[in-house]
Formats: sequence, C-alpha cells, structure tokens
Amino acid sequence: MTPEEMVDAMTEHIYHGRIMEMVRLFHQTCPGDWEPAPNVSFSGTLRGYYDFDQFEDEDPELAATIRFRWETALLADYIVSLFGLPVPNDEMCILWNRYTWQQRIEATIPDWRDRQYKYFSVSRFVRPIGYLSASLSELEATEETKMAKISEILAFLEQIEQSNAQKVCQNAGVSSCGRLAPILREICSKVGVASQGSCTVFMMSGENTWGVPAFCYLFLCINILF
Repeated sequence: MTPEEMVDAMTEHIYHGRIMEMVRLFHQTCPGDWEPAPNVSFSGTLRGYYDFDQFEDEDPELAATIRFRWETALLADYIVSLFGLPVPNDEMCILWNRYTWQQRIEATIPDWRDRQYKYFSVSRFVRPIGYLSASLSELEATEETKMAKISEILAFLEQIEQSNAQKVCQNAGVSSCGRLAPILREICSKVGVASQGSCTVFMMSGENTWGVPAFCYLFLCINILF
C-alpha cells in the first residue's frame, strides 16, 4: 500500500467509523515507536483488539486516540509543505522512521542532536514534534531565518486555533464540561501561553475528542526556542 493509498484508506475508515480497520491500519504506521515505553502497552492493546477481540469496551478511546495521532501527523506534513521545509527522509510524518533518519543525518550533520533538540519538547506523542524538529534541523538557513520561519508557523497555528474555537463554540454538540488534558497543561506552561482555556479536550457526544486547538498547542511547544 502506497502512502497515498494509506491516507485514503484511513480517511475512509475514520469517516465511516470503522474502528477495527482504523486500529489495524494504524498499527502498521509509526515505525520504531512501538518498542519504547509507553507505546509498548498501547501496541499490545491495538494487537489485542484486532487479533484477539479484546478491549472492545475501549472503542471510543481507541478511535479518538488514533484519530488524534493521525491528524496531528497530517498537520505536521501540511506545515512542512506549506512553509517549504525539508521532508525528513522524504517520508510523511506517520511513516517517518526516525532511526534511519538519524543514521543518515549523522554523516552529514554531526551536531544534529544539538540542532534538533533546540526545536524539540517532550510530550506523550512525540512523532509530530520530532518530525518538525528534524525538518527544522535540516533546513539550510541562518538562525534568524529559522526563527522567522517558526514565527510564521506559530502565526499560522494561532489562526487555525482561533477559527476552530469559533466553530466549537457554535457547535451545540459540544458539552460544557470540557477539561484540560495534562499533556496540554504541561505544554502551555512550558511555552507561557497566556490563556490556557483554549487548550481544551472537549467531551463531544460522550467521547473524548481532540479538537484542532489541541493540535495547535501541541505544536506551540516549539516556542521554547525563543
């Protein structure tokens, strides 16, 4: 299955709510992510779901988690394309193998670790952050140019956040019992976001659904560069 076919397939599965197919397909992505903790447990849950009919009571949580991870990865791809950044290993984010990228980059950029981690912040789902920081570390530009590029990305994400917040507020299906996820609280505190109220995981139709503001503030952690 080509990357394009995989995107089309997952889009269709998400649209039609085919959780079994979502789980099976997602487990074929994120190379290198399934062995390190804490993804070992999540990997076991995914396999138990589609191979042994286990964890059926976790349908909503699995669907929400996969959709969040999938869409944040696609957002990383879009940002890289929109701002003309290098594509790490010429791979889309969800299929990016950070270990083969590290092996390749060590030969051309000896100080890649220092360069990458200037743009990196730890979160529970590090793939999009790692992908963007890898892209930025490969960008052949002055530090001033990189800073300007990051400012443009942040402005773009703020526009998405504001637009989505308006749509969410107009959505009658959004419950008033929104809650702030620990991961977003941590990120907001790191980047000094003035208003943390928008970093909300909304409870929609009884399911944990991550809205676009979550994507935005996940990526805002690169603001630690300033």
